[in-house]
Amino acid sequence: MFFGNSGAEANEGAFKVARRTGRPTILALEGGFHGRTLGALALTHKPAYREPFEPLPGGVVHLPFGDLGALEAALVGDAGQHVAALVVEAVQGEGGVRPLPPGYLAAARRLTTAAGALLVVDEVQTGVGRTGAWFAHTRHGVVPDVVTLAKGLGGGVPIGAVVTLGERASTLLGAGQHGSTFGGNPVSAAAALATLHVIERDDLLRQATEVGAHLVRGVEGLGHPLVQGVRGEGLLLGIQATRPVAAQVVVAALEAGVVMNAVAPEVVRLAPPLVLTHQQADEFLAVLPHALDVATAPTDGRDD
Repeated sequence: MFFGNSGAEANEGAFKVARRTGRPTILALEGGFHGRTLGALALTHKPAYREPFEPLPGGVVHLPFGDLGALEAALVGDAGQHVAALVVEAVQGEGGVRPLPPGYLAAARRLTTAAGALLVVDEVQTGVGRTGAWFAHTRHGVVPDVVTLAKGLGGGVPIGAVVTLGERASTLLGAGQHGSTFGGNPVSAAAALATLHVIERDDLLRQATEVGAHLVRGVEGLGHPLVQGVRGEGLLLGIQATRPVAAQVVVAALEAGVVMNAVAPEVVRLAPPLVLTHQQADEFLAVLPHALDVATAPTDGRDD
């Protein structure tokens, strides 16, 4: 385990672990987001994030999201012998809150093992209880070679971590090959320990699961014509709209005291604290119809 300051720094560490295999290609998925430092940005797919800083570190190939055929083509036979690692999120956050299709991560584990490549799971957004499990990948029954963490690990205090599992990944990066000025500092480490303690003591994995399911039922139960559906896990949810008005919904909700964000023109992301109660969820559900109505209300065309 290596401690750093952020998710981007954790993914830089994972990038360097992959480079140490000596193989030239790293696979990532379309729609993925892994950070804004240069190595992490090379793994990130969104052109708006990448293009201002190109050329980025090379050797990264982005595969279509959830496409098993493309994954097999990249990892089977001669192609697979050049692959250092596959980097994925179990649930893409910036990509529109998209869980990997059933069976994809298990297939990824099988194919990377057969090719001698590493499986790296980015749990920066999904880890430490966000999805109602300690780690989102555990629901898929796989053990990755590398897991990256940050965000929820410190409960608001900056900390990131690269966790290697198994002998091979753990021996690739040697002493002096990666570093961080404030990595593993006592304040952040104490905050992370306290966060883990509170999640376990207060059964927040169960709470995230139950309150998340309550939110899904509540949003879908509104019957609002703008809501096409809700996807995600635990307290990482995306409201899929029928029109590209996510930005307007976010502004209207903020004016009513609710913080959300638009991760796609038609998708609003919810990522409330794990301590969110049913009552607080109901307060949100009472505000949401108004925000949806305001976002779709006709304007008179005047520039006031």
